[in-house]
Amino acid sequence: MTLNDMRDLVYYDARLHGLWGNTEKASDFEKRVAGAVRIEDEVQEMMDAANDPAHYAEELADVVITCLSTAG
Repeated sequence: MTLNDMRDLVYYDARLHGLWGNTEKASDFEKRVAGAVRIEDEVQEMMDAANDPAHYAEELADVVITCLSTAG
């Protein structure tokens, strides 16, 4: 599986779970801004969890998922 394949799968799963449901009518610029804000929020959550290894790993996974989903 390539990174592009993974990106597409993550994006599809995120759509199924409603992550991008409210952006269908948004412009490409608005979609990029929404993605950047979501990434920033996830990075902040990851940084807040830095002292808890189990929670940090979960938040790091959320960052990766959000980045791949945004790229999709």
